[in-house]
Amino acid sequence: MNRRLAIAGLFIAAAGTVSALVYQQIHAHRTMQTPTMVAHARQLPNFRMMDIEGRQRLGAEWAGKVVVLNFWATWCPPCREEIPGFIALQKKFSDKGVQFVGISIDDPRRVRDYVATKGIDYPVLLGGTDAIALAHRLGNRFDSLPFNVIFDRSGRFVRAEAGELGQKTLEKLLTPLL
Repeated sequence: MNRRLAIAGLFIAAAGTVSALVYQQIHAHRTMQTPTMVAHARQLPNFRMMDIEGRQRLGAEWAGKVVVLNFWATWCPPCREEIPGFIALQKKFSDKGVQFVGISIDDPRRVRDYVATKGIDYPVLLGGTDAIALAHRLGNRFDSLPFNVIFDRSGRFVRAEAGELGQKTLEKLLTPLL
């Protein structure tokens, strides 16, 4: 009986330690702005990906704009939650130089259908494994989705956010950059 209690106690202690570590990792990567994580993301990278119409797009084409790169997938519930806010903010701020760019890691047919159904009016790129590598370069150490990165008009890194980024929060972040 004492042995069972000791084993149960060890199991509970180990579970508590693992829970604490998981919480720390989730909390620590929620807002990715530590110097070591953004060292790779000082400037908007000049990536190259195909859009949903089959045209090749370059990251440099949005130079001079405030850019929000949104890494997402159609199967990702928080991704789907934040997209309507992105559509609204793109409409609100497009004439002030804000450009949202969706970078999907999903099946191209699903992405095209989703974009058409939801009325996404900003560029959506089909990134696949290239998108995952780019997100890593920009600080997404945990392969989390959604993952959003904001750059100012000079192409300088402003902020990276793992997890859903709400419309009100994003509007507060974008307003000073306009």
